[in-house]
Amino acid sequence: MAIEKMELLNIIAPIKDYDKIVDEYIIDHDVHIENALSVMGNVDGLVSFESGNNPYSELYKRVLEVCEIMKVAAVYTPGLKNLKSDEIEDFCVKAEEFYSKNRAEYGKISDILNDNNMLLGQLERIGDGDYKLEELFNFKFMRFRFGRMKRNSYEKLVTFMGDINALFFKNTEEKDYVYGMYLTPHSCHEEVDNIFASLNFERIRISGKAVGTPKEAIKHISDENLALTTEIERLERELNDFRQENAEKTKEVFSSIARKYEVMKTQSEAARTKTMFVMSDWISESESAEFKNKLEENDNLILNSVPPEKVDVSPPTRLVHSFFAKPFDMFLSMYGTPAYNEIDPTAFMAITFSIIFGMMYGDVGQGLVLAIGGFLLYRWKKIAIAGIMSMAGIFATVFGFLFGSVFGNEGIIHHLWINPMEDATTLLISAVSVGAVFVLLAMVMNIANSIKRRRIADALFSQNGLAGIVFYGGVLAIVVSKLLFKITVPKPITAAVIAVPLVAIFLKEALEGVFEGKGFSFGESVSEYCMVNGFEMFDVLLSYVTNTISYIRLGAFALVHAGMMMVVYQLASMGGAPGSFGNTFILIFGNIFVMAMEAFVVSIQVLRLEFYEMMGRYYDGNGKPFKSVNINKN
Repeated sequence: MAIEKMELLNIIAPIKDYDKIVDEYIIDHDVHIENALSVMGNVDGLVSFESGNNPYSELYKRVLEVCEIMKVAAVYTPGLKNLKSDEIEDFCVKAEEFYSKNRAEYGKISDILNDNNMLLGQLERIGDGDYKLEELFNFKFMRFRFGRMKRNSYEKLVTFMGDINALFFKNTEEKDYVYGMYLTPHSCHEEVDNIFASLNFERIRISGKAVGTPKEAIKHISDENLALTTEIERLERELNDFRQENAEKTKEVFSSIARKYEVMKTQSEAARTKTMFVMSDWISESESAEFKNKLEENDNLILNSVPPEKVDVSPPTRLVHSFFAKPFDMFLSMYGTPAYNEIDPTAFMAITFSIIFGMMYGDVGQGLVLAIGGFLLYRWKKIAIAGIMSMAGIFATVFGFLFGSVFGNEGIIHHLWINPMEDATTLLISAVSVGAVFVLLAMVMNIANSIKRRRIADALFSQNGLAGIVFYGGVLAIVVSKLLFKITVPKPITAAVIAVPLVAIFLKEALEGVFEGKGFSFGESVSEYCMVNGFEMFDVLLSYVTNTISYIRLGAFALVHAGMMMVVYQLASMGGAPGSFGNTFILIFGNIFVMAMEAFVVSIQVLRLEFYEMMGRYYDGNGKPFKSVNINKN
């Protein structure tokens, strides 16, 4: 659980060999490419590669579309045949043309099917009359209209139908509508049409494709639909066969273009002269020996190895974590990546997060469900939050034994420590005590980080350094001695414990100059220094108090958990006797509800404590993550 040591390799070679060198030596390794101009500085004649798009961008996008057409995942597969650009383009043309032709035919047939289905719906509403549909459309002296109207409109029509110069035939009925047709002479069709329009008659135009009686027309169109459906099935089979026959080829095409595309993408960080190029690559020390040996086999390149401390740019951070800490990368990334010369806080976060969660959530049964369920989900699906919940569930189980709670039932086992509801005072005091320990540990982490980053003044005189530990720890010791052991610390010692570290914290900025070789200095104005730092000292003292009291929520949430489960059991008793369906159902549902809600709420509260009360004291998180160009892992 640490940050891997890095080594910088500068590769210098002829421009004409750029593609070949990157393809053979770089793209298959865990290498982080640094901007070469940032590394090399101002070197005469050294410039970035010509700006412009990756020459394979368009073809890459086209291949992605082909993969979608072919239903093949756009994932690089090592070991496949490496195709040339013209071979890739030829396959794209073949796939696009086949798909376009197949889908065009499919679309035409689908349109006909849709029209036929609409027509069938209309014909079914006309009914089974013994008349030819084409004759209705070709009366010499009459106009024919088919449609529908609301049921209340039809009832109105019936009352004055005798006064209208038309004949209305009801065909079928639905819940809200009546379907029918009317006949009216040519000479007065406009007047009749207006009357029916006022009754909200919705005309339905029947396609001339319908011939014969309604029954004959329905059979004819249904038969045609069967033939069209068979044709659509044929087109689908052809497309699926084409996809299966060319699946492996599609994988080769994507892998080939993906490799070419990723190789050329590296040019954005490289630099060049008229004839040579320079590429700066970070690689972990554990892998550098083998990597350098491979590069040195090529006589056309120059390899220059540089340790991180000799370079003006910061190395990337590559974290290596155990199974226990790895899921917590998700939370760490929310705050920021540790700098290369900073301590990786993931393991510390994993431990403190799990302890705090466990104390808030303490329950044997629910903790085991989280632990086992989270573990299985993390192993199968690699979901980070599941791994976190698994760890937190283990500590929740431990605290469940300490609190004597099994699925909220405090009568199954006897508590090994305290019952939260019966001894809330002890619980809350313990919560604040745990918080004080974590604040001190955060200060220790800050001292270690400051020494590692050569910030000696921060390590000694900052509010989170040695001075902070002396003051905060000393005050805690004085208070505990008085309250628990009835021991009064002598006033001179108390004054020294309080005054000396506070003065050191107040003078920190002035003392920094001593360690930087600039001498002791209050800056431009002593009065301004005193005023600004005086306000800051008030904030420092306030933060010690508020950060410590914030941890009271550990006990408060433990009480909330016990209270919520008490409510669940009370509701269950109202649902029936123990063992009855109602009682059992409420207990199961209540436990699920409490588990889900508290897991969410408690996680948020723990993160707040992690980010603000702890990590804010020792962690910067301003590093840059290691981004491997290894195409096999991207």
